[in-house]
Amino acid sequence: MHGGDASAPYPLAYFASALTACVMTQIRAFAKRLSLKVDNFDVSTRCHWQGEQVGNAPYVSVPVAFNMDIDIRGQLSNSDKRELLKAAQSGCFIEASLKPGLVVHRLLLDDEWTEV
Repeated sequence: MHGGDASAPYPLAYFASALTACVMTQIRAFAKRLSLKVDNFDVSTRCHWQGEQVGNAPYVSVPVAFNMDIDIRGQLSNSDKRELLKAAQSGCFIEASLKPGLVVHRLLLDDEWTEV
């Protein structure tokens, strides 16, 4: 559509991967700093964009939201999980580079997804 030859992932795939990897790295790093035992965790990121094009004019794209679902497993209280995620959010350089409120986090607490 944009003239590429499909020889590489879309640039947004790299961006989404970088955002996800940054948060994941910070979860690991801050778990150690906060002395929290994390057995394992999963992060799933969905990127929502809005594009608009009028006629043949160049299109304009705007990010709507980056939704991250985070499941942290280990012997942690819900309070510990929240504290760890807040620390990871604050330490993620990529997330800090985005407009505040653009990244939405949900944390799995007691088998229920909770927006944090």
